[in-house]
Amino acid sequence: MNRIRAIIHRAFRLLETVQDPPRHAPAAVPFVATMSVDRAWSAHPDVPRVFRDFGLPSCSTCAVRFDETLEEAAAAYSAPLDDLLAALNALTS
Repeated sequence: MNRIRAIIHRAFRLLETVQDPPRHAPAAVPFVATMSVDRAWSAHPDVPRVFRDFGLPSCSTCAVRFDETLEEAAAAYSAPLDDLLAALNALTS
């Protein structure tokens, strides 16, 4: 029984040294006009703030986010695409 406790204790000590991975990794590729809204939202934790700054609504529950591109979203809400892409790409630099 003591041997089992020692093994469990050692396992818990090892678990304490493991760090949780970040929730969002920085985008591996740049934000481009043809990127889906969903992919953009999952690429960086500050994307919702950038969308808000450009007058785009919250896309976390929107059904078209999987098919709609950043270009289409910008056009639908009259947001300047080049400025939106520049702000999104600034998140990864």
